[in-house]
Amino acid sequence: MTNLIINRVNYILSERQPNLYLSKVDNLVFRMQFLHFKKRLTNHFKDDNLLEWLKEFKDEDYIYYSFTLPTFNDFITITAENYPFNYFKAKFVREQLINFFNSRNFLVEPFPKGNDISVYEKIEDFNSEWSIYRRYDLLVRTNRKEIAFNVGSEKTLISNQTKQFHSTDKIRILDTKDNFVKPLAGKEGVNNCRIIANKLKRDELGISNEPRKFNYKNLYYQLISFYNNHLLSIDKEDFKIEAGGLKNVDQTDLNKVNINENLMLFGKGKTDINAVTGMRDYGIYKPSPKATDAKFIFVYENSRDANQLYLYLKNGLKHYPGLWSYVGIPIRLSDIKLQYNGTDDLKNKIDNFISENLNDEYYSDLFAIVINPNSSQEKEELDEDEDPTYYIVKRKFLEKGIPTQFIQDKNIHSGSFHYFLPNISIGILAKLGGIPWRLKTKRTDELVIGFNQKTIGDHKFIGSAVFFSNDGQLGKTIGFPETNSETALIGNLKSAIEQYISQKELPPERLVIHYYKPQSGKEQKSIEDLIQKELRLNIPFAIVEINDSKSQIDICFDKDFSMGMPESGTYVRVSKTEYLLFNNTRYQKNPLRSVAEELPIKIAIHFADTGGFSHRDLISQVYEFSRLYWKGLKQRSQPATTIYSKLIAEFTANYNGELPNNDTVNNTPWFL
Repeated sequence: MTNLIINRVNYILSERQPNLYLSKVDNLVFRMQFLHFKKRLTNHFKDDNLLEWLKEFKDEDYIYYSFTLPTFNDFITITAENYPFNYFKAKFVREQLINFFNSRNFLVEPFPKGNDISVYEKIEDFNSEWSIYRRYDLLVRTNRKEIAFNVGSEKTLISNQTKQFHSTDKIRILDTKDNFVKPLAGKEGVNNCRIIANKLKRDELGISNEPRKFNYKNLYYQLISFYNNHLLSIDKEDFKIEAGGLKNVDQTDLNKVNINENLMLFGKGKTDINAVTGMRDYGIYKPSPKATDAKFIFVYENSRDANQLYLYLKNGLKHYPGLWSYVGIPIRLSDIKLQYNGTDDLKNKIDNFISENLNDEYYSDLFAIVINPNSSQEKEELDEDEDPTYYIVKRKFLEKGIPTQFIQDKNIHSGSFHYFLPNISIGILAKLGGIPWRLKTKRTDELVIGFNQKTIGDHKFIGSAVFFSNDGQLGKTIGFPETNSETALIGNLKSAIEQYISQKELPPERLVIHYYKPQSGKEQKSIEDLIQKELRLNIPFAIVEINDSKSQIDICFDKDFSMGMPESGTYVRVSKTEYLLFNNTRYQKNPLRSVAEELPIKIAIHFADTGGFSHRDLISQVYEFSRLYWKGLKQRSQPATTIYSKLIAEFTANYNGELPNNDTVNNTPWFL
């Protein structure tokens, strides 16, 4: 197997347990509401003075606690033999880390979302008012006595002087009370602290928020430096870090997906590992059933742009052979078109254009190509303050069952437009019901459903993409507000299962749900009741939690590849149910060409064991579905299930929680 190391180190705790200090005063590191404290712990305490002291608390009060002797007098001491240290062990380790980095003049952020601690090391001055800090994130794994650590940010800006702000500002501050970095979160009376620059402040300073260029080798050396210069110096009587550097991945935690899932199936039954060469050499896997009937509506501002694009789609450009040659769709023009003068004019004209030219309820043979100066080519993420024309126009056509392809006008005349055209063509083919490629794997009789979320302001929306097989053909799409998520989720599952049975004339062998967060026991019970009691089916199910972002804390390095990126398809177990999946383009041990460096994705598997699922099969399926994303030729690390559902959620959010209802919206990837 591959020789990997992981960004973790072991810690050692002494056999001697520390004292626990409790207080009513908010001057200690940790807190717990008394209601929870009472339910979980009071039966385990042996100290009579403590039990008497606790009688003063109400359920809604907080108890503050620490393992470090307080500098004030209003506290009570619980000796080691009088409390259950095992319950507090993780908290003890976190406090040791907090104390250590405080002593080294790091700025410390206790308990940020997703991590146990973040620490900020000053790198250099940005100007007289602001300094640049590197942020390190640390996570304590008590079951294995490990600490995971990673670089969280290369360029965090923190003010050198105190700043004025409002209590409603969405910023993080360096609290003068305890010198911790924390969210302002509406704190009253706090208006003169050092602050961490948010997006608005960075924009004022002319600093881009572009993600840093990721490099495995550079990251490895940064982590080794952090370990050698800091973590290795933690050597106290009660707590210390083991020597030896980053940990080797245990071979029992290391595996690879089914290797055949690297191969994609194209035209004439031919296979290739690369979508670019596969499409070039063999063509599409399955043509569009609407190819010969489809007619294109052009929506444009400049006739020169429209004419040029039409000629490129018809005749090709450089290595791009044209729409017909590339994906089997002739470029036939509709009798109608829409020319506008600026985005405001387009928004004003679109309603009249639809009412005057598209009187039928549904059009199965039309496709709209929209040349838009203000919209990037079918973005996956849209900034909240971006012009909404894209969504408005797309919805108007969708209501008539007409898919759209948006193209930015400046790209048409760029010297690199021949690279855009294959991606545009693949999107058109998929929206018209064709399949560019699929994986060369055995077809499965599984129902696979992806769920994902989009937040806009204070509102959350959920999208869902349903697949009846592993060939990438959508079975159904749906979006709904998060406020009724459990009811909608169960209703969606029921509808998908019934639709599957109707089409296949038999139930699926099993159900797999790709979800964006952990599911509760209540949600699990609702799914079980739906399958076993309401639908009376005897099918197992598993939930695969797939984080929407790349792994931000866990990372592995291949020692046999100059501390580089592990091979594609490698996965590493990092806890009982959690895995890192390296989904990239490094297919060989020693590739001849350089490959794009990708972070792994984080996967957690729930309820699989009771259903007889293999974790390897489920992880392989995630890998497989990542090859079925048809927005372009570039490989994605996320599976189509969660990418599609994220896009659906985004449209749902911009359509006030409700999508149009027709065959195009329900059964095609119109959102690409």
